[in-house]
Amino acid sequence: MKNLVIFMLFVGFCVLPAFPKRRIWRNCGTNLPIKVIRLDINPATITFPGDITVSFAATATRPLGNANIQLNIIRKTRLSWPFNRIRVPCILNIGSCYYRNACNLLNRMERENWATISRQMARQFKSLFGNTCPTTARNVDVENIRVSLPAIPSVLFMLVGGDYSISAKITDAVSGEVLSCVQINGIHISKFGRTTPNPPTTTTQVPRHRVCSFWDWNC
Repeated sequence: MKNLVIFMLFVGFCVLPAFPKRRIWRNCGTNLPIKVIRLDINPATITFPGDITVSFAATATRPLGNANIQLNIIRKTRLSWPFNRIRVPCILNIGSCYYRNACNLLNRMERENWATISRQMARQFKSLFGNTCPTTARNVDVENIRVSLPAIPSVLFMLVGGDYSISAKITDAVSGEVLSCVQINGIHISKFGRTTPNPPTTTTQVPRHRVCSFWDWNC
C-alpha cells in the first residue's frame, strides 16, 4: 500500500508563481476500505530535479490485490473561464492516466521506462519498500520518506510548472468497487530544480498587458 501512495504522488507530480500555497488534501469518499489519515509533502514548492519528503498514515480494512488506479490532474491557469482549469493529458503513461493491475505497476515502470524517467523511480520505490503485492489489511504510518525526483524530459516540459490539483481513485478490477479516493489541492511545482540550468533569458520586451493564448501553458 505504501508503494501505491508514493506511485500516485510521483505520476501526479511529473505532470503537474511566486509564493508557495498551502496544500489541502481530503478523502473524496466515505466508508471506503482504504483511507488516508495523514499526508504531508515538503518542501512547499516541488522542483524537478529535486528531493521531497513525504509522511503519511493510511489504513486498509481488507487486502488489496487486483486493483486499478485512475489519476486526474488539473492545472490552474490565468486564462478566463472555461480555460482556467485544464486537465493534463496522459502522455507516455504520465499524467491523467488509467492504470490497470496495480500490483504490476512498478514492474511495468521499470521495464518500459515511461518518458525515460519511470525506471529510476520504480527502482527507488522498490529499494525503499520492496514490491509486495497483494497487501494485507493493515495500518501504515511512515515518516519523512525522501524521494529524489528526476529532471523533466523534453516531451513533458511544457506541461510542468504552476499550481495543480490531483485526484486519485483506486477501484477493484473485478467488481469496480471504489476502494480509495484522495484529492490534493494547492500543489506548486517548478520545472527548474537543483541541477537544471537557469531558464533561458531573452531580450524581447514582454508587453505590459499580456494576452494569454489557449496553448500558452506558462501564462
